[in-house]
Amino acid sequence: METYWGDAVRPYRAVIGSDDTTIVNRPNRSNKRDVERVSRNESVTVLRTYYESSSRITWYLIRSSRGQEGWINSNRILEPSPR
Repeated sequence: METYWGDAVRPYRAVIGSDDTTIVNRPNRSNKRDVERVSRNESVTVLRTYYESSSRITWYLIRSSRGQEGWINSNRILEPSPR
């Protein structure tokens, strides 16, 4: 798992929105691979943020409810703001 991208944030809870989705090992197009499938409405912890300027996408490094870490497009997070 590549965790050096972006900025660390104070960890906070969020929820996966819309549909089931896959978290990946890195927020970059090259050498990206699937890590784990996360479910709609699953509670996750956001650990880092990374803005990919070429695609204009913000990525979150999350920890799933099963403890697996991976990157996800911020549009997949239902509650993206810290509480």
